[in-house]
Amino acid sequence: VNYTGSGAVIPCTVGNYYNLGLQPAGASTQTICAAGAQTLTVTNNLTIGDGANVGATAATYNPIINVTGTTLINANASLINGNSAFTFTSDVTVNGTLSGSGTGLVTAKGNVTGTGTVNLTGNTFEQRVSGNKNFFTTSGSNGWTFNNLTFSNSNGSATPVKIITQLVGSGGITVN
Repeated sequence: VNYTGSGAVIPCTVGNYYNLGLQPAGASTQTICAAGAQTLTVTNNLTIGDGANVGATAATYNPIINVTGTTLINANASLINGNSAFTFTSDVTVNGTLSGSGTGLVTAKGNVTGTGTVNLTGNTFEQRVSGNKNFFTTSGSNGWTFNNLTFSNSNGSATPVKIITQLVGSGGITVN
């Protein structure tokens, strides 16, 4: 399902989405969910933006967001977090902006890379992996800023893992 309405409200009470595109055709950000205490579940891939227009916000109603496939935030688009948890089970590619001052825990279980900007000033971002994964910008000079940044091994100490920072970009990682 692709939502292209500029300023559209994305329903979260229709059940799970398989693939979901939040790709407004104009300059108004889409709102994820229409009320508080809702959950957005995407059982495959989530795409934010179309490469030309803005993205979506979860800061209005603070839904829990669960994505089991890949998440792509396209160039010129933003995904804004709220005060509820985001869980990304697979890879997250940030070519636009992942931002927000919400307090919800953001957990990524795959690679977290891209050419865009991360500016999460109010919450904890955790890359929790069970195998070796990549982290940080893949080119350009965009910085990534976090209030709290945690790397963890989801299989305990049974199998050591590495989170490898990409060395092709010139931006920095800032933890406040």
